[in-house]
Amino acid sequence: MNDAPEAYAPNAPASEEPVTDGVISPAFIARFVGGVGDGDRFALRRTIRDLHPADVADLLEHLPPEAFRKALHLLDHDLSAEAVA
Repeated sequence: MNDAPEAYAPNAPASEEPVTDGVISPAFIARFVGGVGDGDRFALRRTIRDLHPADVADLLEHLPPEAFRKALHLLDHDLSAEAVA
């Protein structure tokens, strides 16, 4: 088993559970961070659409301040109030 994070692949399906036992997988975080860096609004929407707002908040916490602001801008209305509170 390889624990190294996957490289960002914008069109790749999420082949693993993003959250297991309350922990977000490193590969899932890498995809999210990569999507923010690329400004890929659609990939970001796909990434968060089935997540609980608390898990979206955890993803956002992994971002540096500038990337956090960019994610908020890219996701805009797709973010629930609970995710950014």
